[in-house]
Amino acid sequence: MDIFSATEGNIALYEDDAAQRVTEAAFELQDLVGQCVALDV
Repeated sequence: MDIFSATEGNIALYEDDAAQRVTEAAFELQDLVGQCVALDV
């Protein structure tokens, strides 16, 4: 599941530090979603 692009699409709404925090949140959110849907092998 790719949620990164949806979150990243909002970065342009923010400037400077806020934009950086949104970028970091996008990566963290994508990682968390990946952990939730990961299948045990």
